[in-house]
Amino acid sequence: MKTRFAFALLAAAVVMPSATKAAVIVGGDWGGANLIVSDGDVLSGTFTNVGNFTIAAGTSAFVQQGMVLTLNADRINIEGTLSGLGRGFAGGASGGASQAGAAGTGPSAGGGGGHGGCVHSSGGAGAGFVSAGGRGGKSDLSSPGMPAGGAANAITFGMGAGGGAAGSHCAGYTNVQGGAGGAGGGAVRLIAEDLLTLTGAIIMDGADGGDGRANSNYGTSGGGAGAGGSIWLSGDMILDGLLSVGGGQGGDYGTGSQLVYVNAGGGGSGGRITLDGRSNLLTSFMTDVAGGAAGLSVASRNVNFRALGGGDGLFVNNTTALPVPEPAVPALLGLGVLALGLGRRRKAG
Repeated sequence: MKTRFAFALLAAAVVMPSATKAAVIVGGDWGGANLIVSDGDVLSGTFTNVGNFTIAAGTSAFVQQGMVLTLNADRINIEGTLSGLGRGFAGGASGGASQAGAAGTGPSAGGGGGHGGCVHSSGGAGAGFVSAGGRGGKSDLSSPGMPAGGAANAITFGMGAGGGAAGSHCAGYTNVQGGAGGAGGGAVRLIAEDLLTLTGAIIMDGADGGDGRANSNYGTSGGGAGAGGSIWLSGDMILDGLLSVGGGQGGDYGTGSQLVYVNAGGGGSGGRITLDGRSNLLTSFMTDVAGGAAGLSVASRNVNFRALGGGDGLFVNNTTALPVPEPAVPALLGLGVLALGLGRRRKAG
């Protein structure tokens, strides 16, 4: 992500699964068996009756593209990363020469950028979720305004929608396609019957919009970003890591000699994080529900034409305090008796 600077170190640890190593683990009734994922594994569907679910430190697991992940286990321990970045609804595809960009998919998807003549194409709009996605930038008055992704506040859990693609230039120029729309973030629900412990990261961010393409004359505009997805945790939980459902950043304009004719893509809305049950939130616990920024626009452009960022998402904490276990009194008394006995031995010696 271009703008997730607060969590850059964590995000850097998330890598795409290797085609040679990754296994797709399909959901089902696990009959109480443990599920310990390996680096690059992809989790698909609904998992029930799992014993211990573990993502070890230094391990990255992924949500299946376009599918909600639901997992019910006795104990859940995430020390590594569970990633659904860009694993929600698909973004819009760039059209060919002289075509408008396609809208994204999913609820409140971002609109596609208009063709707007020959080289006056607009940026794609960011997708909405909790808030509206940002509009795509208009490169010229002759270009149609691009609708932003609308807010879908009634949706409390689900995948993020995709951003719209930018419009393309007419034939006769090189690299005429506008930036593609970014995919929305994935969705995960984790239910712990005993205890959920998080010291790693769960990342369901929307993907960035594609950048416009450069050419010698008229660079193309950027695509709209995907909206953040959803994270829903239930049960007793100790949280000391990162939960992130940030919106993606809009695509930047493509460079060229006539920069007045290009613009950026809109940012995606932030998603939703929900906690139910009892929780102990430790000092390193962080959440990110921020909407994504608009892509890079030409500084001299009229502000009325510029792309906008997406609105923020929502963090809902429905939990009560999880009591912290106190040291057992009998154990302390036993240590005291042991120390007293050792002291007597030293004196006797």
